[in-house]
Amino acid sequence: TLAHELGHGVHQVLAAGQGALMASTPLTLAETASVFGEMLTFRSLLEQTSDRRERKAMLAQKVEDMINTVVRQIAFYEFERKVHTERKNGELTSDRLGEFWLEVQAESLGPA
Repeated sequence: TLAHELGHGVHQVLAAGQGALMASTPLTLAETASVFGEMLTFRSLLEQTSDRRERKAMLAQKVEDMINTVVRQIAFYEFERKVHTERKNGELTSDRLGEFWLEVQAESLGPA
């Protein structure tokens, strides 16, 4: 979302004063700034919404987003684990990578 990406932008602007060698950040820290931007925006929008149904829908969507974030991270882990195991045992083809990706997506998201 725009709020998420703006969170990254604000983080980069604030980190720029550290210099080129110190400005880069690990993924977990970078995502903290962007998720913070998302939550600020979400809370502001929620406070401005007076309709109960709309507020419920917004909150339900936020919970669903949080659950999907966890499920997605688990899927990424499973994909990487399969890739590393396969590579350790021999050659890893692009077709096999695609198969792993589809398997993991089917496991985490269910049938299409």
